[in-house]
Amino acid sequence: KPFNAHASVRVACPRKQRRRPATMAQRVCDLKSCTGRSAKRVVALTGAAVRDIGNIWGFRSVTLYTAPRGDDDEKQLRQIVVFEVRCVDGKSGEKPLLLLEYDPSKGVTQERIDTFNIPKAEQIAELTFPVPLFSPRISDLLQLWLDTPPDDHYQAMAEFPKAVVDICGLKEELEEHFEEAKEKIKEWREEEKKKERERQLAALTVAASVLMCNIQ
Repeated sequence: KPFNAHASVRVACPRKQRRRPATMAQRVCDLKSCTGRSAKRVVALTGAAVRDIGNIWGFRSVTLYTAPRGDDDEKQLRQIVVFEVRCVDGKSGEKPLLLLEYDPSKGVTQERIDTFNIPKAEQIAELTFPVPLFSPRISDLLQLWLDTPPDDHYQAMAEFPKAVVDICGLKEELEEHFEEAKEKIKEWREEEKKKERERQLAALTVAASVLMCNIQ
């Protein structure tokens, strides 16, 4: 079931998305000065990581971002969910942000970071919970995805974050966003398949030309 809907929700207008917002990082006492450099290690989800996430006391807020898959890519295909950690003493801890994402080659990935800094990222929606969201709600979902890999690892780039934010109470607000995201991913995959066929055809043409030269 979704979390308490009586929360502070901000959904960016698709035509006026703000780039590289730092609202969460600024709230947590200017994280760069408080905790130093940010962590760079993004790892595939494991059972141990799920247990660690389940041991977090709770989350203060959740934010959905999009970002390109590569430096030269302008398509906002990545769907990144960022939770702000809330400790039992009301503080956010050493690395106060938990980043979750689905990578087609790795599956679900997770990263604890001290500040959000992904180039060309755009904030889509932010929800501040009226009371902390307890972490087992998220860790149970992560365990489900760990135990049951999706059939389509590319569509899962949108399906996984949708499942996460649905639990948080953003199902209706982001329904259209994720439908559009799935279509963009599908179009991108068709483009990639076409490019791969063209590369294979070019390689075969070169190989045939070399063979003919050798025969002559």
